[in-house]
Amino acid sequence: MNISQFSKLEDFVGKKLMIRNRQGTSLTVEGELLLTEAENILMSCSTTLNKIRGIDISGEFRIAITDYFRPNDLSTILRRIKKKFPQLKLHISILKSDEIKERYITDKYDLAIYMDIEEKNKTNNDIKIIKLSEKPLFWVKSPELNITNSPIPLITMSSSCILKSFTEDSLVKSKLPFYFSHTTTGVRGIIAAVEAGLGISCLNQSSLNSSFEIINIESDLNLPKLPNIQFMLCLSARQSITTSSISKILINEFS
Repeated sequence: MNISQFSKLEDFVGKKLMIRNRQGTSLTVEGELLLTEAENILMSCSTTLNKIRGIDISGEFRIAITDYFRPNDLSTILRRIKKKFPQLKLHISILKSDEIKERYITDKYDLAIYMDIEEKNKTNNDIKIIKLSEKPLFWVKSPELNITNSPIPLITMSSSCILKSFTEDSLVKSKLPFYFSHTTTGVRGIIAAVEAGLGISCLNQSSLNSSFEIINIESDLNLPKLPNIQFMLCLSARQSITTSSISKILINEFS
């Protein structure tokens, strides 16, 4: 829905549904209420249609997701899936991307989302891989943090992951001294440490919030330029009705 269509909807309802400012857009209380009710109607229609067609989406379904994938939105999307398919028993695993790729190949999951820094050719005939989105990476810090000398305080994961390895390699190649000021087991821990002013970190766009300051790579720190990352949806080439239905929701939400 574009801005013109949304304005017409606001005129029809007679209420302000969205707030627009420099930080972006957010729904008003009335907008949230309308969205919830609209989702309920659509889900009810979808459930009824599935019953008419004799489609039974139930049983257990295993999903593996990288911690970096839309941490601010993921719970909402999973709640939507659960609400749309109430008979489905979801098993969600939050893992590192390398673990996801390794375990999916061993057939432990029905669907997986992982992160790649460089898009590679995929040749496995048994697996279908779809690029959900491509997003930039940023060096970030707290606005209150002033770094006046080296080494650079770096915030990363406590164990190896794609982004941790890339970040360290980039700084080493750029001959920039650094030390680990904080390590954590998840993205939310990195976000909290950055907000607290413990150091700088490298995060994808969907992990940022308004309390971060994006560091200009041409600043005095001379930080290396960062590439884009890709989020990939991985599923069996022989899809079940359940896999097909859930993958469509994810593609629509994040593409």
